[in-house]
Amino acid sequence: METKIYKQVNVPNLDYTKLKVILIGVSKYPDDQVSDVPNIKANVNLLKRTLTNSSNFGVPSENIFVSLNKTTNEIINDLTSFVCETENDDTILVYYSGHGFISDYNSKLYLSTTDSNLDDIESTSISIERFVEIISLSNSNQKIVILDSCYSGHIHNLFNNPESSIYGLDKSENLYVISSSSGDEPSYYPLNSKNSPTYFTGELIKVLQNGIENGKSYITLNQVYTSVKTSLKNQDLPSPQRTYNGNRIVITRNNSVVEEFENVPNSLVNIFTSIAVFVTSFSK
Repeated sequence: METKIYKQVNVPNLDYTKLKVILIGVSKYPDDQVSDVPNIKANVNLLKRTLTNSSNFGVPSENIFVSLNKTTNEIINDLTSFVCETENDDTILVYYSGHGFISDYNSKLYLSTTDSNLDDIESTSISIERFVEIISLSNSNQKIVILDSCYSGHIHNLFNNPESSIYGLDKSENLYVISSSSGDEPSYYPLNSKNSPTYFTGELIKVLQNGIENGKSYITLNQVYTSVKTSLKNQDLPSPQRTYNGNRIVITRNNSVVEEFENVPNSLVNIFTSIAVFVTSFSK
């Protein structure tokens, strides 16, 4: 019998008890003009499972806050409470998945909530500028922001716009922002597979779970971004975009770096499995 055993690998520079996460998802919309996207609920659930899995991150469950299918005020309150409770030595990860709308009035990006109404996007959704303003209130040493929505690339324009309240934030903060698409592109999800994640988040989860071939026991955010972008490009899907001033942020252990034991006698399998972590695979 051939058995492969995978060893636990050590990740430098990241204490997972200091990684604080908020997962925001909006998959249901009362407005008949806005389509439900059940895949977004899958995004949130699968990301939480990946982050708490000891073979990937092992983030304590109490460090992960889920805000799913909530109103505009509820999401703002959830995000504000989350960032205000973080400390200087924390790394925060803010993830949002939902519809992204471009206003016909001011051409700005708005993130959807269960309140979103296409006839009044500006007052029923959350402007991307306000979203980032709230995140900037955090005292955390490192800030990671991941957006999975149509036109999510608009977030990058904020850092270069002198009229924006967060102009230059990327230069003074240890910040890494990833959007699922550019500012003029939609983001996609598998219409016929409700329990599967969206394409961008699905590729993100694959990298976090399976690792990459970089010869090291850990993966940086730069490497995660590059791997996800390459995979999506190969599928002719929109390319993610990034803004960063923290290219050496280590995000997870690398499950592609393994120690394999082949043809292990059955009598030793139980001993090995008691000290090993089996790599789990993600199925789209």
